[in-house]
Amino acid sequence: MQNLKEKIRNHQRITGTHISMGNLILADAFAQMGYDFIWVDTEHSVIDYAELLQCVTVIKAHGTPVIVRAHVEEPGHVKRILDM
Repeated sequence: MQNLKEKIRNHQRITGTHISMGNLILADAFAQMGYDFIWVDTEHSVIDYAELLQCVTVIKAHGTPVIVRAHVEEPGHVKRILDM
């Protein structure tokens, strides 16, 4: 099975979805559906750091790549996300 980067390099179709609420059950369910990636939107949502960490952790536990959309371009905020 190819990973996300390989699929992008090979111009293959990729399928993903996004989460705009910090719902751990939803994140877990989406992570089991076979998407190539899941992006978590913190720009247009009220997801806080604790909820974001829970979502990232459960999604990654299923081996699904996670992309996080930061709500501000502030180095401290982005570093916290990258640390997750």
